Amino acid sequence: MNTTKTILVGAIALAFSCGGAQDPAAEDLTAAEHLAEAEREEARAAEAESRYDPDARERSGSEGLGPVTVGGRAYNPTEHELAAAERHREHADAHRSRAEELLAFEARECELLPEESRAACPLLLDLERVEDVRGGVRMVFAEGPNLDPVVQHIRCHIAFAAARGDDGMETCALYVHGARVAVQDNVVSLTTDRGEHVAELRSRVRRQAP
Repeated sequence: MNTTKTILVGAIALAFSCGGAQDPAAEDLTAAEHLAEAEREEARAAEAESRYDPDARERSGSEGLGPVTVGGRAYNPTEHELAAAERHREHADAHRSRAEELLAFEARECELLPEESRAACPLLLDLERVEDVRGGVRMVFAEGPNLDPVVQHIRCHIAFAAARGDDGMETCALYVHGARVAVQDNVVSLTTDRGEHVAELRSRVRRQAP
């Protein structure tokens, strides 16, 4: 296998303005959790919108509400609630988009694997040694055997973990947030861009190694 393949998870950027809210693409959430967060954002939007009063008026430098007919600059002091509602709805849309991306990624990467086998860790057959590299490990396999089935299973696992979560599968080395895999010839590199998970990833790979 001479083609270098790199699969990244958790790096699909979504461009949107959320008034300081965290980018959903950077959050460690499953597809279901993203959809639940979208519902919460819609509720926040509705709440903000309910506080908007189209008839409210205030004059610059004055206190209290009420129609202003003379002097000063008239404005609606509840106008900002509409802007807040719009930001919450944009955030909800971003969460829904992220959920769709995760589910589509799983469907694409796991097309050839039945759903009941996606939660099982792939067997690292013919693994000769594990070496630490920046962000994780590189696994050196014996030359000759076809690594395609192992790589296919790894790719599916990463997509499955991102979309469904890792409940009950914490010992699988692939279920680490920010996981990525690069393959070249008989070497498979498994790393994460989340520094707090590197030590755990290395430990899990070595426990899983035959």
